[in-house]
Amino acid sequence: MNFFSALIVIIFYFYGLILLYISFLAKNKGDTGAFINNFTISLVFITSLTINLVLIHLILQPSTSFIVFPFDIFMALFIGVFLPVFYLLILREKKKNKKEEISSQNRTDKELTEIPLKFDIYRKLTHLVVLGIILFYFTLGYLIQNVFINLLGFFPKDVSAIFFSIFSENDFTMFFTQYLVLYLVGISLIGLLTADFVRILKPQYYPLKPVNQILREKELHYRLGPQISMSIGCFSVIVLYGLFQPIGPIIICLSMTMSIFGDIGSNLIGRTIGHKKIRNTTKTYEG
Repeated sequence: MNFFSALIVIIFYFYGLILLYISFLAKNKGDTGAFINNFTISLVFITSLTINLVLIHLILQPSTSFIVFPFDIFMALFIGVFLPVFYLLILREKKKNKKEEISSQNRTDKELTEIPLKFDIYRKLTHLVVLGIILFYFTLGYLIQNVFINLLGFFPKDVSAIFFSIFSENDFTMFFTQYLVLYLVGISLIGLLTADFVRILKPQYYPLKPVNQILREKELHYRLGPQISMSIGCFSVIVLYGLFQPIGPIIICLSMTMSIFGDIGSNLIGRTIGHKKIRNTTKTYEG
């Protein structure tokens, strides 16, 4: 494993430890629901990462690392730029908000058990981002690969040789798109996790407070947002099945499509035409 791949893996495990910390923080605060939710997400994230690094690489023994050139360099650069920029946003929020103003900036309808339908639709539409992953797997990925091939003509042969040795000599045409998708989902996960960590641990310094409008009341405190569970779910299935070419990408895309449309459909049907409640919950049998 090269330096950048090892660095990225260490960062992901560090984020996994923060997820565990937030899980037990919720437990200590008496929020059992948040603890179960957070701990499950943490377990899925750490387990899938470990299976990819240990079992899959030991069994398949691929010649590649967790993430390969040039995506390993791109991801390291993204992390190196994003974290300082986000820290500057936190500092700006810290200066802008005084302690006595914090309560007035939070959502005023916390007492509601359900968010308004309009914001629930916004919330579900974010799931459609997953469709972008499918496009990168089967269409856009090939276009981007051709762009890389043309750009490499302007680089020294040593650099282009690394690229061609990894991708062009591989037997599977979706090998490039697998690492492209892993890179895109990986940097998205870093960004979303960083923001949610600040929202939970330092809510007064959270620079994205308008996002709270699409969160349910129980998600405004120690519970990880729905975007985290969705992102970690996508990330996990990609790292677990992506290397099993050519069937892996098909499994990934089918499972994510079924998941997002099932979630969107059940929620909207339950909110609009659902009448028969399931026990003491807000969910309905129709949904």
